[in-house]
Amino acid sequence: MTDGRNLAAIQRDFIPFANCGFPGVNQFRVVTAAGKILGQHERYPSEAIREGLAAWNALPEEERKPRAVSGVPRVAGYTKPPDPPRGGLILKSHVRALQRDPDGELTWTGPVAVSSGTYELPPEPQLDHVWLTEAEWRSMVPVDPQVGDVLKVKPQIAQRIATFHLSDKALGCCAFLWEKAKGEIKLRVSNVSESTIEMDLTGMARIGNDGTFPVRLQGRLKVDRKKNQFTRFDMIALGRDDSDFRTDDEKIKPNTYWYRLSPKYKVVLAIAFELVDGTRAIDRVPPYAIMFDSERTYQKAYLPKE
Repeated sequence: MTDGRNLAAIQRDFIPFANCGFPGVNQFRVVTAAGKILGQHERYPSEAIREGLAAWNALPEEERKPRAVSGVPRVAGYTKPPDPPRGGLILKSHVRALQRDPDGELTWTGPVAVSSGTYELPPEPQLDHVWLTEAEWRSMVPVDPQVGDVLKVKPQIAQRIATFHLSDKALGCCAFLWEKAKGEIKLRVSNVSESTIEMDLTGMARIGNDGTFPVRLQGRLKVDRKKNQFTRFDMIALGRDDSDFRTDDEKIKPNTYWYRLSPKYKVVLAIAFELVDGTRAIDRVPPYAIMFDSERTYQKAYLPKE
């Protein structure tokens, strides 16, 4: 897409910004600090960046310098998105379905088809964030760990992940949650030293409109005992084969999405979770469930009441 100099310019001068909460419009833009649009594309960020870079490189040096912007009117009714819980933990989730071949091997799917196939999109990961409060993640750290100890994760944590974070819009999930989802997660201490605690995560969630579709959870966690904080929290969620439980007719209705598969292949829900420290603005974007106000819309609060 770009040479080394342009890539360096992106890393040095560009700020990624994600504006969640405006459904129905897909648009990627490259904009200067003063609000001038340099490039945009409805489907592909790479095209917006390509166009934006060309315009950026043509700008006078003065316009490319960082500066405070004043005089920009506020958007009526706009409220600042909430910050992550103080002292909490953030997991970034990468939602990317896989397909299983007749021999049982997993690989990526074909493109995402829209409705009756009027156009297609690359099967790039959908991103979201899981928020845990400080009290919640601290409850997952054993006080006196011994190899082989098993710790049951608080039900509210497993329930939150099952309800709000095992969703793939191209697999026909409901709005932004599974209403009848259930989940259970356990941690088993696998290694203990003076400096670290390592644990294996296992669990099972049940999602779907009737809360019966199984999704297996596996992961590996590491705690820095001196800093008393997680330094690793890797988890994957894999659904049963045929994770899209819609009929062929249901998949091609207006405003639906579905993956194109190879012949005789089966689609599998696949979601990966990783720990992020929240120092980047893009990693502090609230979970979809919060941005779409799950408490008001679906009568399900995302975080526990303080």
